[in-house]
Amino acid sequence: MPKIYQPASREVITSWETFRIEMAGPDAQDFLHRLSTANIKQLQPGHGTRSCFLSGTGKIRSYHTIWCLGPEVYEIEFSPGENHHWKKELLAMVEELTFAEKFKLSENAEGSLILFGPGAGARAGFTENGSFQTKGISDGLRAFHHGSVDLGTESVRVYGNAGKLAQWVKDSGLQGATAEELEALRVAQVRPLIDVEITSESNPLELGLIESLPRGKGCYPGQEVIERTISIGAPAKRLVLIEGQGRGPSPGDSISAHGGLSAAIGSVTSVVSDGRQYLALALVRKSHSIEGVDVGFFKSSADESFSSGRIKKLSPLPS
Repeated sequence: MPKIYQPASREVITSWETFRIEMAGPDAQDFLHRLSTANIKQLQPGHGTRSCFLSGTGKIRSYHTIWCLGPEVYEIEFSPGENHHWKKELLAMVEELTFAEKFKLSENAEGSLILFGPGAGARAGFTENGSFQTKGISDGLRAFHHGSVDLGTESVRVYGNAGKLAQWVKDSGLQGATAEELEALRVAQVRPLIDVEITSESNPLELGLIESLPRGKGCYPGQEVIERTISIGAPAKRLVLIEGQGRGPSPGDSISAHGGLSAAIGSVTSVVSDGRQYLALALVRKSHSIEGVDVGFFKSSADESFSSGRIKKLSPLPS
């Protein structure tokens, strides 16, 4: 049975909040295709794809989903980040790389919720193969099916007028969920989050964002760096999942190899714990990113190792 997560207020932006910017006009497709790591020209109306806009050095300037709503009409769905800095960066990049292209931008500031869990797609009216499709649903609401890539289970974002969203939630009879429940699913899935793992210094390969990097797409900013890294075999760091007993580490703690006190091989980014056992995400040097390896945690190079765990899973790399 799916659950519903609905932010308490649009005034408080969290990493789970998403906004949409519409780009419409005869040059919208070509412009997005030129900037994006994804193949926008292959998108059919009613479908979407994960994508990055990168710097020339392969760093993330925007991570988002691009949806084709119709001929010459696209929407970029993304988390704006703290103080809307990711939104500002996205708009700055669009302005920076716009020359004579003909399109208009407009912001969609509707309310939203996340419907997630087994059967979430069907509840929103999607078929079994509805992943990365969008459709209008009841009373002016629109649903965007994000598949299971983020949470390990189906997730659908629904947008619309706040009052209509509230009525839809009431009519659904579904149980509400907390951000902590989403966080636990995300961490177990080894998925990065805006302003946590995804920063302006991130490379999409080290975070496992391979769904945004289809092979053979063609030129885009940062492509040479991405292709060179793939040819080497792996980025310098990998996002990994670590499991252990007890409360575990805290975000920002350093990681040592083999459970002892030694030079740092990485740092913790996210932790979920019930007090008895924990799961943590961490960015770890590729030479130590090996499933089954024991690791320790410490606050600084002068501290004794205060906790330990084992690398359980690695973020994916392109095949």
